[in-house]
Amino acid sequence: MSEKLFWFLVAVLALFKLSLVGWWPFLSLTHLQHDTLVFINQAIYLLEGEWLGPYSEYTLMKGPATAMWIALMNVLGIPLLMSHHLLYLGASILVVLAFRRLTLSNGYLLFVFALVHFSPSTFNYGAIASAFREMLHQPLVLGLVALSIILFMDFVEFRRVNARLSVLLGGMLLLFFNNREEGLWIVPWFVWLIAIMAVHAWLERGSKDGSQSGKIAMLTLIPLAIWGMGTLAIAWKNHDEYGVFAVVELKTPQFKRAFGNLIGIKAEQWHPRYAAQPDVLDKLYSLPSGGELDLDHGERENRRPIHSLMLPWKFRSAVADAGYYEAGGQAVLNYYDRLGQEIESACEKGRFECDDPLFELLPPWHPGYMERFPNAFWRVLERALTVESYQTIHDFYSTGTPRDRLFVSKLVNAPLRATEQEGDRTSPDFYYRMKKNKTKYSVKIHNLYATFTLPLFWTAVVGLILALYAVLRRGKLNNLDALYLGIAGTVLLQLVMFAILRVTGYSSSIRLYFLFYPVLYTFIALGLLSITRNIRDLVPTSKG
Repeated sequence: MSEKLFWFLVAVLALFKLSLVGWWPFLSLTHLQHDTLVFINQAIYLLEGEWLGPYSEYTLMKGPATAMWIALMNVLGIPLLMSHHLLYLGASILVVLAFRRLTLSNGYLLFVFALVHFSPSTFNYGAIASAFREMLHQPLVLGLVALSIILFMDFVEFRRVNARLSVLLGGMLLLFFNNREEGLWIVPWFVWLIAIMAVHAWLERGSKDGSQSGKIAMLTLIPLAIWGMGTLAIAWKNHDEYGVFAVVELKTPQFKRAFGNLIGIKAEQWHPRYAAQPDVLDKLYSLPSGGELDLDHGERENRRPIHSLMLPWKFRSAVADAGYYEAGGQAVLNYYDRLGQEIESACEKGRFECDDPLFELLPPWHPGYMERFPNAFWRVLERALTVESYQTIHDFYSTGTPRDRLFVSKLVNAPLRATEQEGDRTSPDFYYRMKKNKTKYSVKIHNLYATFTLPLFWTAVVGLILALYAVLRRGKLNNLDALYLGIAGTVLLQLVMFAILRVTGYSSSIRLYFLFYPVLYTFIALGLLSITRNIRDLVPTSKG
């Protein structure tokens, strides 16, 4: 396949996808106070020059990257949903450029582009069409993986390393880590690549290219500096505005001390998904600072357990109801620190039986979690590989008053999905055409992925075993298999993380899986390429 034909077909596929999803009206979900409404409000305040708005329990509950992106798209006049699709298209092209360093086959590159670009997660209206963080995070995940492969391959093959790509990587890391809070799963991937590059530089020392160590420094220090300085700038701004030196309040030592000690209090009857049982709440309320809170708004005899997923937000809302957020950030941090100290004292004195929380903010590990973990892991894997949840535009409606919806429409530079009361009768011809044509094709694409993702994944797993055998047979690790093993570890780490969140009751949202698909399809693409290479290399040897 010629180069011109390849890029022509890439353009055709990109335009075809945009024809299916580019028409989407924005889904206004202003009733989701802990989710989309947070970013909508923050974007409005940013545009008005008031940073993230007045200080409340919602202000620093999540990273500001999505709100900043919404505000930026408003200024540029780009429809918010279109910006997601264009950003994902750019990330998909980065994947092509990354794989071009691994294969010269334009046919395989076209397959890889289609595989990642038509990911079913990008067609899921309910999870993408509103101001959810996944809208920005999906292309960031794909772009980070692709860009790191590009920089890795340029380094190990002694190509000129482009400093601008390192700057781009730093900017993407800044957005990534300030958008969602569980991004540590990607760190081992970067550590693995840097370790391979360091070994490569050591083995090639004294060669014709003596600047390998300097290249490693550039590839690591530039992105880290951009991420670090950007994150510090946001934290300083939050400290200046609210008295809290942090991007997200949940990561402050004071909140971790209070909340971590709270979920560490042992309940009389353990439940895997309820970290705050009625007796735990009774113990909390018995403390001087805990007595100021009311998490469940119920009498003691009618008290109900609080689900782990909602406990952080109910806890912070109770602190707000006690008046501390009105007093400012320092008052809030002082309260959290005081409450954490009181729980620690009660535990040390034997009033409460306590355990250390898992990863500071998850409930303490319990034998019951281990019993549930295998089933949770396989359930997570099954949900991801069968792509079981698919939601079209016809499954969702906007919420909010007409005035609110008009305001949101102007903010995101796009028309809105109708409300349930209005139904499709607001634009009957439009929705009829969508259902009979574009939605129909989107569903067919989803069904196609639901059919072949499972066998392709297990093929890639078998390929992983073959790659390990080939490495042992050769006695060395080539570049392709180094990437393949690294991305396999990243896939496994994500699955383990999702399973832990599932068994502890913190989340089983389908939106989490959408952060998995960019890594999954990269793993499959690397796996299929590795299989063909290793079979080609091993078969002649076996004949000989």
